Amino acid sequence: MTVDATAIARTLGIGVSYKDLRSGAAARLPQRIAVLGQGTTALAGYSTTKWELTTAAAAIARYGAGSPLGLIAKALRPAGGGGVGTIPVTLYPLADGTTAAAGDVTPSGTASAAGTYRSRAGGVLSAAFSILAGAIDVSEVCKDLGQACQAVADFPLTIGWTYDTVTEDHAGNTGNGTLTSMSATTPCIPGDWILECTAEVANGGVFSLTDPDGTEVADDITITPGPGGTAVFSESGLGGTITDDTEDFDIGDTFTVTVPALTVTGTSKWKGQSASKIVWEMIDTLEDLTWTITQPTGGATNPTVDAALAQVGDVWETLVLNALDIEDETALDTIQTWGETRWLDTVNKPCLAFTGCCYTDEDDITAISETRTDDRINVQLDGVGSPNLPCVVAAKQLVQIATTANNDPAMDFVGPTSGLIAGDDGDQLDFEARDRVLKAGASTIEVHDGVIWVSDTVTMYAPDGDDLPAYRWVDTVVKIQNVVYNIALLFNSTDWRGHPLIADNLPTKNANARKPKQAVAALAALIDDLGASALLAETEIAKSTIVVEIDDDNPRRLNPSFTAAVSSCLGVVSVDFSFGFYFG
Repeated sequence: MTVDATAIARTLGIGVSYKDLRSGAAARLPQRIAVLGQGTTALAGYSTTKWELTTAAAAIARYGAGSPLGLIAKALRPAGGGGVGTIPVTLYPLADGTTAAAGDVTPSGTASAAGTYRSRAGGVLSAAFSILAGAIDVSEVCKDLGQACQAVADFPLTIGWTYDTVTEDHAGNTGNGTLTSMSATTPCIPGDWILECTAEVANGGVFSLTDPDGTEVADDITITPGPGGTAVFSESGLGGTITDDTEDFDIGDTFTVTVPALTVTGTSKWKGQSASKIVWEMIDTLEDLTWTITQPTGGATNPTVDAALAQVGDVWETLVLNALDIEDETALDTIQTWGETRWLDTVNKPCLAFTGCCYTDEDDITAISETRTDDRINVQLDGVGSPNLPCVVAAKQLVQIATTANNDPAMDFVGPTSGLIAGDDGDQLDFEARDRVLKAGASTIEVHDGVIWVSDTVTMYAPDGDDLPAYRWVDTVVKIQNVVYNIALLFNSTDWRGHPLIADNLPTKNANARKPKQAVAALAALIDDLGASALLAETEIAKSTIVVEIDDDNPRRLNPSFTAAVSSCLGVVSVDFSFGFYFG
């Protein structure tokens, strides 16, 4: 009413307001992604307060390159565009775990030809490095391999070396002082270091230290003047003691310190059992070279997810990406318990949580899912032998799932992923194996021309004796999310909230009054549009089940109900083809 009802003076009031004439039109539920993951140990002070992902570069600056959060951010928000597009992504950082995973690589052999090589860890390629033909210099190859890995910020391992005995050569020096107690610890670069006298001092001297790459790392290593004076130094992992003797050092006197490497070591950039999922490889290598690789192991004690989930609050995070390993059933249990609260009548914000794995053996793939038959929240996404990190496998598949759910929630999620490395062809599951895996509650992929395609995406929900589990298919849950979302939009709108309720047969002149039959009409219109969007099937039957009543005991309560068939997506095509011969 434009003019107040109690006004009596002559006037003309014309009210202008917007009226949404799309009565009954179904809206698409805007998808949102929540990511539960860790930053790097090197940035242990990173905030665990939830943060809206803007760009991958911003996430890496906050949580560290090569961390699960950094790598997932690059998968969801690639720098060149694409990914999940405009779908909101919120990072819910987890604390660091207790113990990192560690592995190593030892080269040996004789190269039959000069070549260029690269290493790969968790699917992340190192820079290239070269090896000349002939018997390899183990220390030199270790140096080059290690630095090639260090050159790529996203490499998920912090690189170091183990060393043989450090030696020195001071032939030609004028001063007869000594260099002793030499030691090397990571990050000491393998090779020849130069310790050179740059200032002559009676019973002393000043020295500079240059690493094998020609970088001066210190210019003020100073012997305390006096007979037998010393300078103890430790720079960039190289340590030793210079001692004055009877003949002073001259400018230019040099100690060439040789630091020989035996192996290249790699320590995961975060801690916890999920770090032991890093696969370290050498690729494009000659057969006559041997790379003895100890895969990263020993990661222990993942962080808990409780505090992160507590930050979700009333926000409808429709899709959750769990960056921990699939064997962490404590995390899966916590996520399931939390996810069930999202289905409560008074919450109405159901969600799905995705965890990656890369197993090739059928029993390993189903080991967790087949034990969680009442779990309609957790979804296992397998990469079947992919060397990518499991959390990246899940993130890349989630791009396909989330964008489809956002743009056409009636569709299944079948389609190619981008940026994932497929496992060996011989490791992929045939139809019968995929069928068994699916029935055991694990999602499946197919590989076409070297590209991983999302195939069947299911929750772990598979109660014994139920041949058609209600919450098996992820696309079914997405459809239910959209139906719930539209019902909430309808009855939380200003067209209904707070309006007076009266019986259907009661005449009224109050335009704000609402009757049960009006709710029936509104629901019928909504069902029609949900059917037109292919989210519901058999809409006429669904509309015939609508019942709306004012509660017998609470006059302020409306009780609408209806039953509808959610549409299904094409999965199996069985064609019978007969043939014969043409006889003219």
